[in-house]
Amino acid sequence: MKTAPFLLSLLSLAGCSPAEVNLPALGDVPRPSPVAVEGALRVGTARVDVTPAPGPSTFGHGPDAYAASGYWSRLYCRVFVLETEPGYPLAIVPCDLAAIGTALHREVGRRLHPRLPADRLMLSATHTHAGPAHYFEGPAYGGATSTRLPGFDSAMLEFLADRIAQGLRDALDHMRPARARWNHSSLWGLTRNRSLHAFRNNTPELLASFPKAPEPSLAEAQKAIDPALDVLQLEELDPARPGVVLGPLGTLAWFAMHPTVLPAQTRMFNADAFGVASREVERELVRARASRGAPPADPLAGIVNTNEGDMSPSWIEGTADEAMRIGQKLGRAIWATHTSGSPWRDRLRID
Repeated sequence: MKTAPFLLSLLSLAGCSPAEVNLPALGDVPRPSPVAVEGALRVGTARVDVTPAPGPSTFGHGPDAYAASGYWSRLYCRVFVLETEPGYPLAIVPCDLAAIGTALHREVGRRLHPRLPADRLMLSATHTHAGPAHYFEGPAYGGATSTRLPGFDSAMLEFLADRIAQGLRDALDHMRPARARWNHSSLWGLTRNRSLHAFRNNTPELLASFPKAPEPSLAEAQKAIDPALDVLQLEELDPARPGVVLGPLGTLAWFAMHPTVLPAQTRMFNADAFGVASREVERELVRARASRGAPPADPLAGIVNTNEGDMSPSWIEGTADEAMRIGQKLGRAIWATHTSGSPWRDRLRID
């Protein structure tokens, strides 16, 4: 009688079952003022490579997830630190990971204490299903049904926390005067609602509150989504010449989409469509800096995944080429917002 490969994985990893994880205390964390005072904006950025060596399991497809044998694209955390009140920086760190657990947030917070208060640290996962597993403290995310290679590995947690913390230190050490502005737009046709039957069970009042698609040709599932694309644009100012813009520092985009074009069978760590979109925007940011004659830099494009629960990409093939096409379309939509937006401000309030 043959034993199923999944059962073999469970038997061979019996000693790697999830154990109780001791979460570090954060200590006496200094609190920000209830309402931050409006002040001059300073921004620090850093790119952090969090791609593990092959061998750990991917996470996000439950027991269908495989152990990785390589990588298709690198996994990054893109660190953005914003400050308008000395001593109260705010860090927003989108990562090419499946999820952010309490243990990871606390380990990063412990490493930065007291320089960066933990309640001023926002770690965000793009929710790629081809990021690593094994760093979650909860048994539901590390137990027998979490991946084909279940278990908690403290080394994975330490690896991620160390890398992210170092990126935050680098960003804090290189804060620069900056200006910022918002652009709020919509992007239709890239996503679909994969639970249309459940969506239809909402009350008529709630359904009526959903935005109406501008293209009648879209399928019903493509209309039953949140199309909001919100983009925060950041530009570096010359510290020696007030008001003179050196060039882009980075872009933060908020968009709802499960970045799951590639299937559960993938054995390659990768950031899926969101990773492609980030690199698409970053290429344009580099060109924009060069066109201004600004000093060389590494401008970042981070994506914060919003209410993406049932929002899947409108994919057909589930191939790497299709992940490229969808990611490039999202990247072009993000970059298109740079031609318009709210007025630039170099003094603002972060609250």
